[in-house]
Amino acid sequence: MQLSQLPARHDLRCRDYKVLVAADAISGVDARHLEEAGQIGVLHAETDEIVEALQPPELEVIS
Repeated sequence: MQLSQLPARHDLRCRDYKVLVAADAISGVDARHLEEAGQIGVLHAETDEIVEALQPPELEVIS
């Protein structure tokens, strides 16, 4: 799953909302569950991927 596939926050419209599941944060979830959820449009990623994607970009310091 590529988090870059999600629209930027300012591009969201009511029909653009997505559901993102932190797969490693749900007890007992396995590949079958994630596949079934994906069939109805639920995206999934590991928690560290989600946290990394939510970090602001590093700014280049020009001196």
